[in-house]
Amino acid sequence: MVRVTGLTRKGAIKRFRRMQTRHPLATDARGRPVYYTKDVSLALHEVWTIGGSVCGSNLHPPICEFIDNEIQRDLYTSEHRFTTCLTAKF
Repeated sequence: MVRVTGLTRKGAIKRFRRMQTRHPLATDARGRPVYYTKDVSLALHEVWTIGGSVCGSNLHPPICEFIDNEIQRDLYTSEHRFTTCLTAKF
């Protein structure tokens, strides 16, 4: 096992022990917490595309103007509640 995985002997022992003692229904809490839902992320991606795919620091100041212009032209496809979430954050 040690030769196949590249772990040291003690490292493999610790991993197996951790796997055996973990509750079978437990989920991993690793990673960053979700800040935006998938729908808001899609709306933000649409605004990013409207803005010419610029970086976030350049997109931040005119984000409300982009959304207002697209709504006036009836080109904005995201729902109103996602737009509200975006404009409230910025």
